[in-house]
Amino acid sequence: MILKTERLVLKPIVESDLNTLHRIFIDAYVRRYLCDGEIW
Repeated sequence: MILKTERLVLKPIVESDLNTLHRIFIDAYVRRYLCDGEIW
């Protein structure tokens, strides 16, 4: 299922997204707000 609005598209995560997600979640600035500063 894909959900779309004027400004956002939400789609299921697929294997090809994993490298991008990893780069996002190891970023200290992102972790500060989304992960309580912890690395998952």
